Amino acid sequence: MSDLQGFSREERRALAREAVRRLLAWARHEGIRQRQLALLLHIDESLITRWKRGDRLPGPRTLPRILELLHEEVRSEEGNGKKARQ
Repeated sequence: MSDLQGFSREERRALAREAVRRLLAWARHEGIRQRQLALLLHIDESLITRWKRGDRLPGPRTLPRILELLHEEVRSEEGNGKKARQ
């Protein structure tokens, strides 16, 4: 999932927007604070603030990390017998 070269620029931007939306919803649901999220993604906390405001989107190094984190969460939920969030 980390190879985004086959996507057009607009497709990558749409994917990044959706990934941010899902990441922030997941973090809110799990009670994960912005600082903790930044540490999980190995980024500066201010980037998350910019994503929330819509000023920035995750870059080519961060987007695959977000997708992997979300993928791990879905796999974890499936392993616990919970229905995966869409």
